[in-house]
Amino acid sequence: MKSLQSVGALAETLLHMLETRFELFALEFRLERARFATVLMLVVIGSGSLLLAGVAFTAGLIWAVPPDYRLLALGLCMLAYLAAAGACAFFLTRIFQKTELPFHETRQELKQDVQCLVSAARSKE
Repeated sequence: MKSLQSVGALAETLLHMLETRFELFALEFRLERARFATVLMLVVIGSGSLLLAGVAFTAGLIWAVPPDYRLLALGLCMLAYLAAAGACAFFLTRIFQKTELPFHETRQELKQDVQCLVSAARSKE
């Protein structure tokens, strides 16, 4: 009878543990979804603004340059835009490398739970 009670207590503990881990996962999921929406919105707005500014700047610059140098001005603008795109890609890469992987806390908690269960099972043997 005592072993049946201990199995019931273990099942209740596991169920409670899974419930709290699911709540943590749901919270982290909401945070990641909000972060993704913010990043996506900033990328779209920034890209559109950069495109419009680039077109306006290029048109104004080429119109202001004497006709003999217009092709050179267009080439220099293209190189400047290429450098700006490379810098944006570099900084985005740094941002994504510095942030933790999604659901880091949930994974850490699950690892601790598994270690706790393994150590408890070994101590019972």
